[in-house]
Amino acid sequence: MVLGVISVIIQLAFRHGDGTSSHQPFSSYIPKTLSTALAHFNLDGETTVYAICPSCDCTFPPQEVQGVPTYPTHCTNKAKPGSGICGASLLESTSSQAKPIKTFVYHHFNDYLAGLLARPDIEKIMDDRCDQMKMPSGMGLDSAGSSTNNGTSSLVTDVLEARFIRTFKGPSGTTLFMDRPGGEGRYAFVLNVDFYNPEGMRVRGASASCGIVAMACLNLPLSIRYKPENLYLAGIIPGPREPHLTSLNHYLQPLIADMAASWIKGTYFSRTASSLHGRLTRSAIIAVVCDLQAARKVAQMSPPKSHFYCSRCKCYHLKTLGRVDAEKWECRDVGAIRSHARNWKDALSSADQDKIFAAHGVRWSVLWELPYWDPTHQLVVDSMHCLFEGLVKHHVKTVLALTSASASSKFAPPAFVYDFLQYQESSSPSLNKNTVSHITQIHQLLTMTINDPNNDDDDVEMATADGDDTIFDSYALRGRLVKKTKAALEFVANSLSVYPMDGTGPGGQIQKVDLANALVDWVSSIYLLSIHFLIILF
Repeated sequence: MVLGVISVIIQLAFRHGDGTSSHQPFSSYIPKTLSTALAHFNLDGETTVYAICPSCDCTFPPQEVQGVPTYPTHCTNKAKPGSGICGASLLESTSSQAKPIKTFVYHHFNDYLAGLLARPDIEKIMDDRCDQMKMPSGMGLDSAGSSTNNGTSSLVTDVLEARFIRTFKGPSGTTLFMDRPGGEGRYAFVLNVDFYNPEGMRVRGASASCGIVAMACLNLPLSIRYKPENLYLAGIIPGPREPHLTSLNHYLQPLIADMAASWIKGTYFSRTASSLHGRLTRSAIIAVVCDLQAARKVAQMSPPKSHFYCSRCKCYHLKTLGRVDAEKWECRDVGAIRSHARNWKDALSSADQDKIFAAHGVRWSVLWELPYWDPTHQLVVDSMHCLFEGLVKHHVKTVLALTSASASSKFAPPAFVYDFLQYQESSSPSLNKNTVSHITQIHQLLTMTINDPNNDDDDVEMATADGDDTIFDSYALRGRLVKKTKAALEFVANSLSVYPMDGTGPGGQIQKVDLANALVDWVSSIYLLSIHFLIILF
């Protein structure tokens, strides 16, 4: 049965243009090469192979000469104002057909979008999600695009509920992009540019680097948005090195040209799954989501370790990097940034460009060809690098000092800071100097870094030694606490409101071990609160 169906499909696929088919054996319909099979089933997509200059990364599209793609022999790009033509060879001199030395294959955006619109379920979901954005702000969208609350919640559960995309204006400037006038297809995308080592991770670091240019459609629900069949891979930036400074613009230019045309003029598809007579569509890059380094390269803004360390606000100079007065942070003017980028592009010399970049921290990016581009709102650090490798890493390693180095150090920094109640001489009952010093020591013990309690080394025995300021696990902490005076333990337990109600002594008498257990439980609750804080971040 299955073979019969396959036989019919193959015969239909390889039928002659006039609708007839020959009575050749079944095996004759099977293509002998992959390219032949892809051509018959139209699975290869529409692509353009650009010749890349090995020196300056400038891209050169092919010119058709009698049906054969041809390329210029040498690079004609001027990498810097006032400089001469690059002149590097683009073609292999030893090749009989003169092939490019380095290539970049661009998969046309409109070809990808046509594939999405050819799927009835996908096209309907993409349109429905636009229409549902007109609901009151705060209404959630589930995986099928349906409302999940009554509009009273301010919780954002999907990117389409975010304020920026809900207020994002369309090409007319008077209506929202997602309003879909005349039933147009309005599709929002997120652009990602990332670099990786194709040779794998090495101890000595990356020796080669390639990049990807990809997009995902935000009209699709999160459950299917990032599935391989729905993602758009625009191209792979060849190695072995990353493009230098503004050279990345050359690789983004084909995609941005398609996106600018889609925004300004729109793209008309002669037929889609739900529109047999065709429809007009407009697409936009709503956000550029990369890691911090790649984000600055794509936007051609100064790196995060420069004095212009923020792409959104006017905070300036590395000495202000730790400032926390957020109420005084002023957002940068996108009009001014665009003007500085344009001035950099139009500068007459490299020296003038360097002055502009030093003064404003921006170069020309091909993204400015998009009329709506605003890096202060649309340049986003992805969640993995922002949270997992950024905020969470800083919170755990710097704030809580939960590192292997701090845990093994004799003078490890405290895991957290707590405003303990200090003993005053006027307090009652009166305590001797030894007990008072023990109170201070208990405070230090309670805030020291605690290591993994499942380790099998001799840390516990080490931690019980007098004079060692490092706590290795809760068992060792308990052992250190019971060595302090009972009066000191009682003072700290009372000040923290963790004094035990019953003890393990005769008649329920409170002993030092009971007080130590209560204080260990208090420390555990502090760590649980920290973990809960990290979960909230996610």
